[in-house]
This record gives sequence, structure tokens and C-alpha cells, in this order.
Amino acid sequence: MSDYRTMFVSPRLLQLFLRVLRARHVIVGIFALLTLAGVYGALRIPTDTSINRLIVAADPVAQATREFELIYPQGEEALIVLEARTP
Repeated sequence: MSDYRTMFVSPRLLQLFLRVLRARHVIVGIFALLTLAGVYGALRIPTDTSINRLIVAADPVAQATREFELIYPQGEEALIVLEARTP
């Protein structure tokens, strides 16, 4: 007589699931190593946020922008949003 939990499951599929459950520590270990490798690789990607590398230096608009920034320098800005019950 079959157990009611395995009555509607293929024996091959049940064996596959049991193998996966037995190997769960290995699977988690491999996942952790791949995650660490991905984080290490992501941290090594260089980031350059300067506009000078995005725009051609000889572009007239870029030259005008640089001249404008020399006359009117731009400071750091922050936007704070507050929410209250009463307006």
C-alpha cells in the first residue's frame, strides 16, 4: 500500500526531489560562492561620472557649458520631502 503523500507522484520525480534535498548544502554553498564572485566582479567595475568623458571636447555646446559653469559654479543640492497630516 502506498503512502498518501507519494500516491500521485512519479517515482522518478520523487527520487529527483530527494536527491536535490540531500544536496541542499552543496547547492547553497555553490550559490554563495557564485554570489561572492558576482559581488567581487561588480565592485571592480570602474565608475566615471564626469561629463567630460561623455561629450566631445570640441563640441560648441560643451564649450559654452564649460564657460557658463566657470561664471556660475554649481553647488551640491538636496531635495527633502516631508509629509504631514495637515497641509
